[in-house]
Amino acid sequence: MTTSIRNESFLGKTHHLKNDELINNVVHDYSINKINYISLSSKYKVSLWTISEILKRNNVKKVETIKSARKRKWNPDNNFFSIIDTEEKAYFLGLMFADGCVSNPNNKYWHTSISLVKDDSYLLEKLSKLIYNVEKPLHSRPAMKRIRQNGKVILEQPCCQFYVYGKEFADSLILNGCHPRKSLNLEFPSTVPNELIHHFIRGYFDGDGSIGLYYKGKRKDLRLSIVSSENFILKLVDLLKTININLKCRQRPGDKVFYAFCWDLVNIKMFYDYIYQDASIFLKRKKDIFQKIIKVSNKKIIISYLDKILEYKDFSYIIDLLNGIDDDYVIEKKLHSILEGVSKTKLNILNIT
Repeated sequence: MTTSIRNESFLGKTHHLKNDELINNVVHDYSINKINYISLSSKYKVSLWTISEILKRNNVKKVETIKSARKRKWNPDNNFFSIIDTEEKAYFLGLMFADGCVSNPNNKYWHTSISLVKDDSYLLEKLSKLIYNVEKPLHSRPAMKRIRQNGKVILEQPCCQFYVYGKEFADSLILNGCHPRKSLNLEFPSTVPNELIHHFIRGYFDGDGSIGLYYKGKRKDLRLSIVSSENFILKLVDLLKTININLKCRQRPGDKVFYAFCWDLVNIKMFYDYIYQDASIFLKRKKDIFQKIIKVSNKKIIISYLDKILEYKDFSYIIDLLNGIDDDYVIEKKLHSILEGVSKTKLNILNIT
């Protein structure tokens, strides 16, 4: 049996399958070698929909459907989010609160999904393994994640998507507060235990938080920011205040979105220490930014706050700030200048000679 392959560009969800050799292999494996949808999906790391579309576009008679294949192989743990009792559940619930989507289009079927840029796909691969207990291929989307600045697209990146069909899985998220059309009325969850809440916040921050240099007036300065609904932000700010992390909150001009933010280095470092304690799952690129900033900012804190620290004679705080930081000539000179009148014993404690 021979099968002709259409030499055409695949659109939409199959935009990445333009390689004739790959298309030919899929058609040959299905029609000649009798390899089923599931095995083809795993072999070529593409979705079931893509396998089906390749066969359809090349007039290959199919003996199974996506629905039957999905039922046979992809059996999600619909109770994964029913009880939040692990770091993984708390973190991914936070990520779903930020970037997830629970929908019921036309009241026909429930669909839960989350999309991230392709470079962050390792997080969705981890979630997929937890939900399906197998390596289910992610869905590559032709659409781009667009990051806008002043209404202009400044960055476009391909993204990948994790999804689950079914009402039972969607219900488990809704019971935690992650419901359809949640952007403007999202509420801070009451189902996450206190000992896991920092993992939830880290997950949410990885989705809808930012850390970096932004304009404050006419100059650039460091800023931490988290975007959400009014209810979510107010409760988050109150919770962080109980552990002495002080963020301000404000409504974004021109819309109903609120955000929590801070500019000062001390609170940013405390927030970092809080959300990353005992963390094994996180967005690597965002944590890397944090660490680079904190390495530099600790030196700035020493210079900015040293007069006040000396006034209250809190030398232990200076030691904490210096711990693990490379000495810098400017800092050394500043310390010597300010500590000129301090006793030799105290200088020895600070390891300054």
